[in-house]
Amino acid sequence: MFMRHRGAAKAFGTLFLMAGLAACGGAAPAGSPAAASPSSAGASPASASAKPATSAAASGSAAAKPADNTVVKLATNPVSPSNGFAWITQEQGYFAKNGVNVDLEGMGGSQRSNAIVAGQIDGEVGGGPQEYVAARAQGRDLIVIAAFSNKFDDVVVAPTSVTDSVGLRGKKIGAVLTTSVDAQGLVMYLRKSGLEPGKDYSLISTGSAGSQATAAAALSTHQVDAAALQADFGKGVVQNAPKDFHILVDLVETDLPLPGVNIDFRGEFVKQHPDLVQKILDSLIQGVRYTKEHPAETKASWAKRYQIDDAKRMDEIYAREMELWQKSPQPNVTAFKDVIDFMAMTVPEAAKLNPKDMVDTRFVDDADKRGITKY
Repeated sequence: MFMRHRGAAKAFGTLFLMAGLAACGGAAPAGSPAAASPSSAGASPASASAKPATSAAASGSAAAKPADNTVVKLATNPVSPSNGFAWITQEQGYFAKNGVNVDLEGMGGSQRSNAIVAGQIDGEVGGGPQEYVAARAQGRDLIVIAAFSNKFDDVVVAPTSVTDSVGLRGKKIGAVLTTSVDAQGLVMYLRKSGLEPGKDYSLISTGSAGSQATAAAALSTHQVDAAALQADFGKGVVQNAPKDFHILVDLVETDLPLPGVNIDFRGEFVKQHPDLVQKILDSLIQGVRYTKEHPAETKASWAKRYQIDDAKRMDEIYAREMELWQKSPQPNVTAFKDVIDFMAMTVPEAAKLNPKDMVDTRFVDDADKRGITKY
């Protein structure tokens, strides 16, 4: 669904260096949650009373010996700290400690979505709900098993002359795509003020590249009047032209829900390898814990991987991620209704989907019961 990165950009040029950052990125669920229950090797509690170690080691996780030698092909965004815990998980060896062989590859959002639908990868870290709903509406066998964020990581950037949402009436407002996560956040936010796209304002796709950089550039060059942007890009626009633009609203500060930073798998894979799915989720939970408990090491890793040499900006990106990432990645099932309603505007088949069929929560439930999300 959406893959992105946060923090205030130190210079607008940085935005273009990160053009690979898609505002949507992801894939998702299967036709319906897999019926098979997690195997004893991975999904059953390693210990009912297991207590996570203070160093976020593998204690309390599923049994360390893999049920088979399957190499699990996962993909995540290569340029976005919003999914950065996946790389930390790999770097710290949590997949191996939990007994699962993971081949983690960097792919952009659209590339990941196409790859998971084609069966070229088994799952993705950081999938966005919009692409997932679209795929499910088309009958794709995908399933969301976790969501590490339940908030929008987007801001609405507007001219300094616009001081409230009503001031956007009649304006051209840009988003990476009209079906992207930033577009959904914008529509939901303006709907609270009685504004509807196509009637009260024009929602503009800022380019086929699907890049946050193109959306930021469209706003900066006044091709659109305002824009919904991932927070780091929005801050970059404002920093570059503070007399022209300001952040009208930071959606993370609103009560708008979102099932974000999803962990998605092919439904067939979940049915065949529930033990491996559990071990992968356990590992990612431990990776998130590491990022929260080791800020210096995490920022050093990200600075190198994402080529960010501005310490202040890295501090802001890190703080944003820590605010967004949940210890227990329980998906907000009811929030999928909002995604379905939004996507049904352009994908009518989505209206037939049932939010309760969108996720399989048993893997997060099992991790919660074993205590590895409690720290």
